Amino acid sequence: MASTPAPPPKTRLGHHRVLGPNCSLKVSPLCLGAMNFGDIWSVLTSITGACTRETTYAILDEFHDAGGNFIDTANMYMAGESEEWLGDWMVARGVRDEMVIATKYTYTYKIHELCPPGTITSNFGGSNKKSLRLSLTESLKRLKTDYLDILYVHNWDGVATIPEMMRALDDVVKQGKVLYLGVSNWPAWLVVKANDYARQHALTPFVVYEGLLNAVARDIERDVLPMCLSEGLALTVWEAMGGGKFKTRIEKSQADGRPFYDLAGKGLEAYEAAGLVLERIAKRKDTNPMAIALRYVTLKAPYIFPIIGGRKIENLKSNIAALDIDLTEDEMEEIEAASPVSLGYPHVVLAGRDDQHVGPTNPTFIAMWSSGFEGVEMPKISDTGTEDRKTLRERVSRLEERLDAIQDGSKSDFPSSSLTVAGHEDPLPASRDSQGEDGLVMDPGKHMAPLIAVLQGSNLLSDPSGSYLPLLHLQDPHGGNDAGRSTALGATKALRICEALRNTLPPYDELLFLLSKGGQWWDHWNQKTFGDTIQHETLTEYAIRVYGENSPTDLGMLVSAFARHTDIDPLRLMSVIDQVVIGDDSYAGTVTGLVLIAFQTKNYLDAGQPRRAFLCNRRGLNLCQLMNLHRKYESKPQLGALWWTLFQGDRFLSILLGVPYGMKNDQFSINPKSTGGIVAQPFVIRMGLMTGKVIDHTQTIPSPPFSRVIDLDDELENLAASKGPRWWDCSLPTESHAVADFRTRLVEHCVFFLSKMYLHLPCILKPRSSHLYSVSRKTGLDSTRQLISRYHALRTPVNGESVFDCKTLDFIGFMASVVLVVGISHEHSSGSPSTSSDWQLVNTTVSLLGQLAEEYNCTIAEQCYNSLTRLISLCKAQDSDIDSVPARFAIPYFGILHVTANTNSALRTHQNPSLHETAQPSTNVGAHPAPRSQGGFGTMSATLQADLPTIEYQGLYSMESNPNWMMDAPGLYTESFSSMMDLDQDWDTFLYPELGAN
Repeated sequence: MASTPAPPPKTRLGHHRVLGPNCSLKVSPLCLGAMNFGDIWSVLTSITGACTRETTYAILDEFHDAGGNFIDTANMYMAGESEEWLGDWMVARGVRDEMVIATKYTYTYKIHELCPPGTITSNFGGSNKKSLRLSLTESLKRLKTDYLDILYVHNWDGVATIPEMMRALDDVVKQGKVLYLGVSNWPAWLVVKANDYARQHALTPFVVYEGLLNAVARDIERDVLPMCLSEGLALTVWEAMGGGKFKTRIEKSQADGRPFYDLAGKGLEAYEAAGLVLERIAKRKDTNPMAIALRYVTLKAPYIFPIIGGRKIENLKSNIAALDIDLTEDEMEEIEAASPVSLGYPHVVLAGRDDQHVGPTNPTFIAMWSSGFEGVEMPKISDTGTEDRKTLRERVSRLEERLDAIQDGSKSDFPSSSLTVAGHEDPLPASRDSQGEDGLVMDPGKHMAPLIAVLQGSNLLSDPSGSYLPLLHLQDPHGGNDAGRSTALGATKALRICEALRNTLPPYDELLFLLSKGGQWWDHWNQKTFGDTIQHETLTEYAIRVYGENSPTDLGMLVSAFARHTDIDPLRLMSVIDQVVIGDDSYAGTVTGLVLIAFQTKNYLDAGQPRRAFLCNRRGLNLCQLMNLHRKYESKPQLGALWWTLFQGDRFLSILLGVPYGMKNDQFSINPKSTGGIVAQPFVIRMGLMTGKVIDHTQTIPSPPFSRVIDLDDELENLAASKGPRWWDCSLPTESHAVADFRTRLVEHCVFFLSKMYLHLPCILKPRSSHLYSVSRKTGLDSTRQLISRYHALRTPVNGESVFDCKTLDFIGFMASVVLVVGISHEHSSGSPSTSSDWQLVNTTVSLLGQLAEEYNCTIAEQCYNSLTRLISLCKAQDSDIDSVPARFAIPYFGILHVTANTNSALRTHQNPSLHETAQPSTNVGAHPAPRSQGGFGTMSATLQADLPTIEYQGLYSMESNPNWMMDAPGLYTESFSSMMDLDQDWDTFLYPELGAN
């Protein structure tokens, strides 16, 4: 097995398909027609223009390079020159076995003009056995190969009998000279007769039909197309673009007087009328009428392959690009309305109209007369490539529209509805057999009490032996513990959800190629969560195993993993998982559902979405309580790993967002011998417990006494002392294999120092009016410095990538830098000098954020950069700059900084002009200050003045304060925190909520 999958195709032409139901050859969705390759037909080339050998090779090279492998020719094209040049090209490029070559016989392969005088050419054409032998021998010689992939009987000659022809064709197949048989331009009844004869006599039947079809010439729909569907024949189409007759008038005027032939006998006026419709649709799609005509044919039936010709590379590229066009059913009907098909007798009698076939949902009047009747709908034509060709944005939007149509008041985030016990609501359309008379899904769980329904629907509870079941995605290859899968209704629902999730993914080979690159984060997450309790799969191995399965939780994991590897609406993709899987108790309330929740939380955090991460993680924690997992997690190592992952995530996100945590310390059991990953280690568990105590202290109303701060700080120091000095070292290791351990340690450092910073935050942000808080202020600032240092270390590039790539970490580093700036400005205003090392820490953060914003176009880093540089600018403002003060800085999950200018300008001293030569921050949150990754703000300790602006903090941890400026804007505090925003939103809407209402 290859270590990595093949790279994805360069174009949609490289996404190959099975030729037909009875032929598993994999071919490109467009077939290259070789009729124009050659210059021997002097009469023809004088009209259409010559195609030289060099041009032929260039077109073939372009087609092959784009992923095309299906080529159509014939023994009589260019009197054999087409086959000869094609053979020469395959030999020169060494690609014969890569290509699927189809040629034809029946037409005379030796024209008398090129034969010696007196040559008898009677049997150089026709469908008889001698013609087949001579023609096939010549074609193999010209193509320089010993076999053909497909051999067509070009036309029905009306002479050769079915038995003679089918036996002769079967002979060449058995000889290995031909692999598959095809037929071209035959009546439908004759194809059925030939195939029936072949089946009855154990001969080789036809598997592909080549015929004429375009937006005007639709006669094939009368009998040939239904015959192909019934017989399981693939369909290759010539003149799919009308032989140029759909071109605009301007394009036709530039055709050098070349006439347009009407082989279908429809009249050129019909093509002009249809051309106007194609042109109208083309303008809506920003393309040309020929591309619309080609795309229309590709959507007419399954297993259909248009044959494209042309003598220019630009035409070939345009045809390939047409595969990306999305035509709706309304647009298909609009095209067909321009040139309606007339099926004639007997269809007009049977169906009551001349443009419709009788079928399961449209029976004859006889079925209607005999009794009440409801037809069974036939499977709709599915062009799987169509979904693959859509962009990820289009596929996710389509799925979201389906969800919105089913769920009243559907949100972009699941938790608004799913935090209630409503997991039995089906977010996808229910199948007919799963609905009652009122149209509601007949789910037995809906008739139970909510708690019982969740527990009953979860296989987590126990098996007959009373033991917990194993993790599905780790031990059960069939995904057997998804709730509801034991019933037909549950299986139907799971199938529909899995199909919807698969539709959001790119083609299989492209998906594997994307996931095979940069999958270290997957290994790190598994190791951190589960440790050595299980054997981990690589991300590619996981994708290969679960892609074809019908487990919503496993596929949800795969889609969430893919969201990390795409830049096209990854958050909308993750929202789909929230709605269809995590929002459903029957899936989320399982072990694999909890794995998905923990995994989704991690991905939200790395994407800089702590609010969504909190809602997702809290849902998992709530389900753990319903499952009694917080008391019984010791039964399986995997369960313990899951519990502690969700517990630690809840504590971290609660302190970050300034909200209460989900469960008190005395409400769950603590096993000192817990097994699992890093999250279950004693130090990390104790840190989670301490984080809860810090949250209790900072969010309790009224505020606890200040002595409690000292007690909690002592507990944190004792916890830190349990680790040696080397564990607290944040120097980057020199060995690459030690980077993973280094990253894990520093992430734990960050949680520790973040908790300490928040514990002392009220004292840090209070103006220095009392010495009572000086110790707390100093401890808090030291913790802030340590936190910033860890942020810088985790963002250090190693082998071209950061040690830890996490946008939420960027926000934490920014927030700590803001606290440091405010803290040292208060220290300075009281006469205590700030150190240059503090400003160096802040400047490094500014440079990091600027670099991330500029190189990766990161909105979160950009807003952090802008806010931090604006705050620093106030600390070094000159008299002319101070007019912009007062100002308010809104920081999500932190609060509001209100800056008030001191009016005693006489105390100001001249500042160092060099400080103002550095890059100035933009006052527009959405702007890109440039260059952001260069420059800095210098050594500012010598330039700060005693009359710096006063910075007051109003936010999550200052509930008892009431600064004067609040009196001027009553109700502002309530409005500012009316809802939690995402970090990639405009932060101005945090300060002015009315901006986000539009």
